[in-house]
Amino acid sequence: MSKAEIEIVTNVINGRWLSAYANYEHEKIGVLLGGLEPRQVEALIAGVPTSFDDPRRQIVYELASTLVQPRVVPVGMYHRAVAAIGVAGIVDVTVLMGWFTSVSLTLAAFEVPSNATGLTEEE
Repeated sequence: MSKAEIEIVTNVINGRWLSAYANYEHEKIGVLLGGLEPRQVEALIAGVPTSFDDPRRQIVYELASTLVQPRVVPVGMYHRAVAAIGVAGIVDVTVLMGWFTSVSLTLAAFEVPSNATGLTEEE
């Protein structure tokens, strides 16, 4: 997966789980390192529709957005995903979603604010 594709998935998940710190950080990372447009990243976090000119980015977005909802991946979408990113790419998307779900939920459990700076050894 490209950095842009990783940031698409990461921002969809972080937005879904309301993780203040992860949203704050990956809103910047999505633009600076992922090369995404700020409005696209904002839409990913907010859960509102957006689109991508690149067909791989578009199917990664559609797949991740579908999987975070109580929805079934339609057969047509599955076939488009296989054609664009392959079965291994689908696995990459779902594993990344699982990873960032655990990160987001951990940050939420400890109520890590968006401006967190980290702990010292004494804490």
